[in-house]
Order: sequence, then structure tokens, then C-alpha cells
Amino acid sequence: MKTKIRAKKALMVQRLLYNDEGWRADDKKISIQNPNKNVCVFDALLMLKRNNLSFILTHVFCVNLKKLSLHYQSCSFAEYKSMVASSKLEEVELRDCIVRNENGKILDVADLMKELPNINSFDYTFFFNAPTEVVTPEIMQKLVELPTFPNLLELKFFHIHELFDLEAFGEFIRKNPTIRQYDFFYVDGTVEFLQQITQVKENLILTLPAGCYLNVVANVDEDDA
Repeated sequence: MKTKIRAKKALMVQRLLYNDEGWRADDKKISIQNPNKNVCVFDALLMLKRNNLSFILTHVFCVNLKKLSLHYQSCSFAEYKSMVASSKLEEVELRDCIVRNENGKILDVADLMKELPNINSFDYTFFFNAPTEVVTPEIMQKLVELPTFPNLLELKFFHIHELFDLEAFGEFIRKNPTIRQYDFFYVDGTVEFLQQITQVKENLILTLPAGCYLNVVANVDEDDA
């Protein structure tokens, strides 16, 4: 990998962004389709529009990233680990992303969080149509058994299914007293579920460390209202 970087011209940038307007490196519009040029990113990689991430990573290299934001991307576990390897990584946002291991299995949120021991902020939107994104009791157990995150201050989960057991997740919350804010956004549920989750939230609030904020949003399906 290092031999390839030395063999080609390399553009050194702090921030690389991809969105509806194309690619921008440190606020300058660029093209990264040139196979003879690599891009080394030193601070933030923000891919906010679907692209062929595996191809991009053949000539975009993450070096001591502090922020990673991926929207609607797919990649291998090895590629994911290469992006989050930095000990300086502070913020990770994964929205509707799929990460597969070497056997093609889609990894769940616990597998991905395990690779982020030093982060300050984790923002995760569950991929609505992926079966592994339904947090079963087995996946919940993996979450609560994760090592503590000593630097984590903010955790956000979006598009959560009803099977996500917030009461069971309370064990994770109690293990990580440094976290100051939790945001949980459930997909549309029933009136009964809304009542249930509201009660769970009130019970959890009583156990939270001082200064910790818990926000739970569970909209009621219009057909059930």
C-alpha cells in the first residue's frame, strides 16, 4: 500500500467531501478518477452520497482521521477498519451503510462499534431493509457486552425497530457514565409501544448520571393512531 502511494502523485488534503455537487478537497472542487493520483486525507472523510466506496479506497487513503461520515455506502470489513484505524478518530456517522465480512455476512452495529474505542460521538442510522439492522436480543447482548467507551460523549441511533430493547440497553448506559447525551429515534410504532417506551424512558432517567440527557422519539403509525 505504501509503495503505491510513493509511486504515484499524491494530493494531501485535510478534508475530503463528496455530495450532490461532486468532490471537494479543502473546499476546492476536484476529480479523483485519475488512476495516476492518490489522495491522502488527514482530518475528515465525508461521503454523503452513494458511490463505489471500494473503488474510491483504492486511491483515497485515510491518515489519522478525526471524523468519518458515510451515507448510503457499502464496503468490506477490512475497508471499514482501514478508515477507522486512527487513534485520533473522534466522530463517526454511519447512515444506511452495509459492511460485510470476508464471508459476505452483513455486520451489525455492535461489530462496528467494537472498532471505535476512542470516539467522542457515534451517530448511526439503521439500514431499514437489512435483517441484521433489527436489533435482536442476541445483538443487544453484544452491545451491552462491548468494552466501555471512556471518551464517548454522544450516542445517536436513528430508524430503530420496536425490537430494540431500550430497557436492556440500560446496562450499556450504566457502563458508560461519561456519555452526556443519548438520542433514540424509533420508526413508526403502535400506541401501545409508545406508551411502553415512554415508561421505559422514565425509569431509565432515574438511573442516569447527573448531567446526562436521554431523548427518545417514537412516532405513532398514522394507521394506528
